[in-house]
Amino acid sequence: MKFVLANYGTRGDVEPFVAVGQELQRRGHDVCMAVPNDSLGFVESAGLAAVAYGLDSQAVEGFRSQPSKIQNPIGVLPEVIEHVTQAWAEKGTTLMSLADGADLLLAGYNQQTLAANVAEYHGIPLAALHIFPTQLLDFGWLHRRITKEAEDALRRGADAGVADGCRR
Repeated sequence: MKFVLANYGTRGDVEPFVAVGQELQRRGHDVCMAVPNDSLGFVESAGLAAVAYGLDSQAVEGFRSQPSKIQNPIGVLPEVIEHVTQAWAEKGTTLMSLADGADLLLAGYNQQTLAANVAEYHGIPLAALHIFPTQLLDFGWLHRRITKEAEDALRRGADAGVADGCRR
């Protein structure tokens, strides 16, 4: 069977997916992971195929840790919205390509909406892996508004593009 594992975040978010991927691979399955570019080396050193997915997680974490340096949060909102929309569309294109021919798509909690669209498009099952207990704040409505255009294009299958695929 072919499994695609998609998760985004720092190493602490990616590492549990590596453990799952290694076990699936040990059992004879094909595994490809979609992870931030700065996690590719870690995933590949664990013996798994990986594809860059989204921005470097360290760049995103750096932005989150420095909100006090933003003079006018409302003023940067259009830039943030554009950035999130573009990143979401790029992730969708990558995941759409990787999931083609997959038997299962496994996604982290922060990738489930995107993964659900991709799984539905390809007619494959989606499973979610929650690596820690959390009560998410309901910012889903805001995220949906920001990513609506990219999601709509992905759901239509418009210009899905082709990713490089997994590399070893």
